[in-house]
Order: sequence, then C-alpha cells, then structure tokens
Amino acid sequence: MLAQVGGVELDDGVIARVVASLVSATRPVTIDRSRVERQMRELALEHAGGSLSDETYLERMKQFRSALEAIDGTVQEGVPSEGAV
Repeated sequence: MLAQVGGVELDDGVIARVVASLVSATRPVTIDRSRVERQMRELALEHAGGSLSDETYLERMKQFRSALEAIDGTVQEGVPSEGAV
C-alpha cells in the first residue's frame, strides 16, 4: 500500500482543486438537513390532508425552520492551504 501511495504524482491542477475544496466555506448538504426537510414535506402533506390544525402546522413548521437555521449555523472551518499541500 505504501508503494502505491508513494507512486502517486499530483500535478499542479489537482493540488489547486484539492486546496480550493479544503479551504472553501461551502459545506455539503448534511444528512440532518435532508432529514428536517423531509419532515417539513411530510408535515405539509399532513396539513393539506386535514389531519393537522393550522396552529399545530405553523408551530411545528417554526420548529423545523429553527432546526434548519441551527444546522446552517454550524461552522465548518476549512483546512489551511499550507496543511493541505
């Protein structure tokens, strides 16, 4: 395995893309975010189907939006480019 890794050669373009990716503030969509969004859709369907009151729907939707804000507010710091190289 070490011989395989030792034989890998990275050109400047690959290194530049890796560094750009590591120092980027853009985060991939998290599983938690997808889960909350799915729950929001399910809640909307329940409300549209008449099984939830407007008040209950609005309160739960408010909670889901707060959860999304908390997820989006998590900080993911990039890796310093010197460390990546």
